[in-house]
Amino acid sequence: MLFRSGGVNQALLDCINTTMVAGTTYQICGTYKVNSFCGSGSLGSQATDSSGSIPTPDRMCIGGYAPGTATAIFNGHLKSINYWPQRITNNETLAFAKI
Repeated sequence: MLFRSGGVNQALLDCINTTMVAGTTYQICGTYKVNSFCGSGSLGSQATDSSGSIPTPDRMCIGGYAPGTATAIFNGHLKSINYWPQRITNNETLAFAKI
């Protein structure tokens, strides 16, 4: 997961921590607030960052690494997307990634 503000990376969280295999289902969950970022993956990995600002959102990119980047493009299917309007705990991100 990549969080950017003003064209500057604020947090880059590798919460899958493995080479993805075609035909395999993966789940991720991410949460953030100022100076508190967490990403968790269904394989039990979790990444955190305790420093970073929050942008004023104008888009959500699903399927690409970063705007204008031609590598690490998503090539699969999304089963669902859930949204919580508040920062959930790090333990909750891990639990939701394993559902």
